[in-house]
Amino acid sequence: MYAMHFSKVIPGFLAEPFFKHAYLLKAEGHLIGYLFFIVFSVISSLLYVLLLRKLKGPWPGMVYGVLWWSALFLAGSWLFLQQPPFRLPWNTVISEFCLFLLWGLFIGYTAAFEFTNDRKRDKRVSIA
Repeated sequence: MYAMHFSKVIPGFLAEPFFKHAYLLKAEGHLIGYLFFIVFSVISSLLYVLLLRKLKGPWPGMVYGVLWWSALFLAGSWLFLQQPPFRLPWNTVISEFCLFLLWGLFIGYTAAFEFTNDRKRDKRVSIA
């Protein structure tokens, strides 16, 4: 989204407290940002599995993504991760919101599918 100018938020915004902003604007900084997002996704997926894995449907995952967007964009402005949403362009806010919405949907469906799939598999094994 950043490369196609949908968003003004750099890919490495999660790494902002650990690296200088000028470094995160370079190609190496973008890779560091992707790595931070991957680690963040794994940790938040584990948190979702621990707390919400039994919930079914798309809504719990979507709400989970919106909560993370709120935490990173609203509370993140207090931690100086980035600018508050009201100072960002509207297309940036909407693009990032949709990204986190889809991200939460993916995490929610993946966790729900794995949880229900494992339970079905366990029932078949115990009957046989």
